[in-house]
Amino acid sequence: MANQAQYTAVVLPVDATDPSVTWSVEDGTGQATIDSSGLLTAVSAGTVTVVATANDGSGVYGEKAVSIVIKVTDITIEGDDIVELEP
Repeated sequence: MANQAQYTAVVLPVDATDPSVTWSVEDGTGQATIDSSGLLTAVSAGTVTVVATANDGSGVYGEKAVSIVIKVTDITIEGDDIVELEP
């Protein structure tokens, strides 16, 4: 879906007692929100940092820099309809 991206956290070790994480996003030059399942929703263009923090009290976290871009949706050409060629 436009304006959204899904993120997942790979927690190690794979047999950690509590592998759950809490998602957050730190706004940089851009803005976004993130829900508890890691679904990021872009609010404005720029950069943000997505953070997943372990819920086991260890203080371990992972982070990823994300660029939010606005792509071109239309191009209009303006200018003269006729160009005169002099003999």
